[in-house]
Amino acid sequence: MKLTISGKLQLSFLSLAVLFIVAALFIFRSVNTVEEHTTFLLESDLPTVDTGRSLQQSLQATVSTLRAYMLLGRDESIGSLQLEQLNGVIASTDEALPTLENLLDESSYQQVLSQWQSVKALVNQISETSHSDENLPAHSLFINEAAPIAEVALDQLQGLINDEAGNKEGGERKRLFRLYADSYTSLANALSSMRDFLLYGKEEHLSKYQDFLKAHGKYVAEIESKVSLMSDSDRGLWDLFKEMQQLYFPLAEQVIALRTTSGWNLVNEKMAKELVPAVDVLNTSLENLIQKQQQQADVSGQGIFSSLSSVVSLLIASSIIFLLASFTVSTFMGRNIGRRIKIVSKRAQLIAAGDVSQPPLNVEGSDELASLTSSINKMNVALLDIVRGVSAKARTVGDSMTSLLEANMNTSNKVDSQMSTMTLVDQQLSEVSLSADETANQAKLSASNLAESKNQIEDGSQALEQNMQTVTSLHRTIESASQQVTELSKESEAIGRVTEVIEGLAEQTNLLALNAAIEAARAGEYGRGFAVVADEVRLLATRTTESTTEINNIVHAIQSSTAAVVSEIDKSKILAEEGANHTKQAHGTLGATTDQIERLDSQMKELLHSAESQSLATQEIHSLMSDVTSRVKEVADISSSSSQVSEQVRHQVEELNEEMKHFRTE
Repeated sequence: MKLTISGKLQLSFLSLAVLFIVAALFIFRSVNTVEEHTTFLLESDLPTVDTGRSLQQSLQATVSTLRAYMLLGRDESIGSLQLEQLNGVIASTDEALPTLENLLDESSYQQVLSQWQSVKALVNQISETSHSDENLPAHSLFINEAAPIAEVALDQLQGLINDEAGNKEGGERKRLFRLYADSYTSLANALSSMRDFLLYGKEEHLSKYQDFLKAHGKYVAEIESKVSLMSDSDRGLWDLFKEMQQLYFPLAEQVIALRTTSGWNLVNEKMAKELVPAVDVLNTSLENLIQKQQQQADVSGQGIFSSLSSVVSLLIASSIIFLLASFTVSTFMGRNIGRRIKIVSKRAQLIAAGDVSQPPLNVEGSDELASLTSSINKMNVALLDIVRGVSAKARTVGDSMTSLLEANMNTSNKVDSQMSTMTLVDQQLSEVSLSADETANQAKLSASNLAESKNQIEDGSQALEQNMQTVTSLHRTIESASQQVTELSKESEAIGRVTEVIEGLAEQTNLLALNAAIEAARAGEYGRGFAVVADEVRLLATRTTESTTEINNIVHAIQSSTAAVVSEIDKSKILAEEGANHTKQAHGTLGATTDQIERLDSQMKELLHSAESQSLATQEIHSLMSDVTSRVKEVADISSSSSQVSEQVRHQVEELNEEMKHFRTE
C-alpha cells in the first residue's frame, strides 16, 4: 500500500485512536457493571437490610411495650398511655412492612406478612386479656371467693375475741382468749402468705402458708375442746367460723392448685408459648432476609471493587499500550524519515559542491521523500547535461567571438564615411522646416482663440441652462409653499371653529356655575361648599373664555399673515416664470453664436491642417535624416560596443571554461 508521510501519520494516529476507543469501550463496559452493582446495592440490598432492621426493632419495641402494659396497665392513666404506644408501634410496623413488597419476591413477602399478622393477633389477644379476670384464675378465685370467706371467718374470731376481752375471769378463760387471738393471727398470717405465694409463686411462701395453717388447725382443735366455756352467742359465732373455715379450705386448695399449674398466668403463658416463638420466627425470617441481602450486598460490593480494579487495570494497561505504540510508531517513522532525509541532504551537498557525477539515489516508497529523492536524481541528471552542454557551447562561442571581432572592424570603417554625407543633407532640411513651423504656429494661435471663445460660450450656455433648471425648481418650490400656506390657512380656520365651540361650552359652564351658586345660596349653610365649587367652576369658565378669545386673536393674525404670504408667493411665481422665459431666449441666442464660431473654427482647422501638413512633411524629412544620422551613429556605436562586448564575451567565455572545470562529470 502506497502512502504519503501525512497518510502514514494519519494512519498511525487512526490506529492509536482505534486502540484508545477499544480501551474506552472495555472501560465503559466495566463502568456499566459498576453502575449495575451500585444500583442494585442502593435500590435493593441496602433498603431491604434497613427495612429488616427497622422491623426487628419494631418487634422488640412491640414486645417491650406489651410487657410494660402487662405490668403497669392496671393503672388507667399509665395503661392507656402504654396501650397508645403499643398501637403506635404496631401502626408504624404496618406502614413499614409494604416497602418490602417491592424488594422481596412474592413468597418471601407473603411469609413475612403472615408471620407479622400472627404476631399482631397474639399481641392484641394478650393486651385484651392481660388485665381481665381470665388472665389470673388463681388470683381471681382467691380474691373473689376464698379471701372474702376467710375475712368472714376472721370477723367471727374477732367477735369472739371482743366478747372474751370483756370477761374478767382468769384461768381457762384467759387461755381461751389467747387461743382466739392465736387462731386469728395464724389465719391472718396464712392469708398473707397465700397472697405472697400468688404474687411470687415461691415455694417458701407456700411452706409458710401451710405452717401457719397447721398452727391454726391446732389452735382451732384446742378451742373446740373448750366449747363448754363459751356462751350461747359465742358458740353461734364459733359455729359460723367453722362453717366459713370448711368453705375456705377447699377454695384455698383450688387456689394453690391453680397457682402451681403452668397456666396460672394465661397471658404470660401465651406470650411464652405463642408470642415469643412467633416473634422469634419472624425475627429469624427477617434475619435470614437481612443476611441474604447482606450477602448480596457483599457480592455487589465485591463486584464493584473488582469492576473498579478492572477499570484501573484497563486504564493502566491501555495507557501503557498507548504509550508503547506511540513510542514505537514515532521511533520507527522518525528513524525512517531521518535516514532518508540524510541521504537526500548528502546528495544535495555534493551537487552544491559541483559533483554531479554520482549515480542516482535509490527511491524507497512513494511518499513525499520518495518524490524528493526522484526530483534530486532528475536534477542531478539535468545538471550533468547542462554542464556538459555549457562546456561544449562555451568553446564554440569563443571561436565565433574571434570571427565577430574582425567583422565589426570592417563595418565601423564604412559607417564613418556615411555619417559625413548625411550631416550636410540634414543642415539644408533644417532651414525649410523653420519657415513651415512659423506658418503652422500662426494657424494654431487663431484656432486656439476660437476654441477658447467656443468654450466660454458653451460655459455660458451651460450656466444659462442650470439657471433655467434652478428657476424651474424655484417655481415648483413656490407652488409647494403656496399649497402648504393654503393648508395652514384652512387648519387655522379649523382652530377658529374649535375655539368657538370651546367658547360656547365655557359660556354654558358659566351659566351652569351661576345657577349652581344660586342654588347653593338657597341651600344656605349646607350649600356653602357647593357654592365654593360653583365659584371655582365659574372662574374656570371665565378663564377659558379669555383663553379662547386670545386663541381667536392669534388665529386671525395667522390667517392675515397667511394671506399676505400667499400674495407674495403668487408674485414670486410670476417673477420666476418671467425669469425662465428670459433664460430660454438667452440660451437660444448663445446657441446661434456657437454655431457660427464652430463654422469659423472648422475653416481655421483646415488652414492649420495644411500648414501642419507642410511642416510635418518637412519635419518628417528632417527627422528621417536625423534618424538616419543617429542610426548611422548608433551603428557606429553599436559596432564599437559590439567589438567591446565581443571582446568581453570572449574573456567571459574563457572564464566560463575555467569555472566549468570545477564540475565533475566523470
